[in-house]
Amino acid sequence: MKQTLVGRVIAAFGGTCWCARPAAGNWRARPFGRALIVVCGDDVRCSVDSRHDEVHVVEVLPRRTVLYRANQRGGAEPVVANLTRLLVVLARFPHRICSSWTATWRRPPPPDSPPRWS
Repeated sequence: MKQTLVGRVIAAFGGTCWCARPAAGNWRARPFGRALIVVCGDDVRCSVDSRHDEVHVVEVLPRRTVLYRANQRGGAEPVVANLTRLLVVLARFPHRICSSWTATWRRPPPPDSPPRWS
């Protein structure tokens, strides 16, 4: 019998995703089959393949919410699932907003040095 894990996708890119579970830590997995679409935020059921030393996502559990975007063919594709909050920023001059936003996340300079961003 194969070992199964249930976790949440914390990063999804290409054919790989990183899953996490509070008690078990993080692990790398790949979707099993082409029809399985996995996005960040999905709750998934994974199967451990000890023969090939891989973890496969075998099932995407039901999504509570999902955010879609339009693809090049005019269809909709999921971007992120199970959102609880969404922050939308609109700016006339986005470079000003981005530079002030990133400035708040930098480590502050020592008290005796002049500020780097002003």
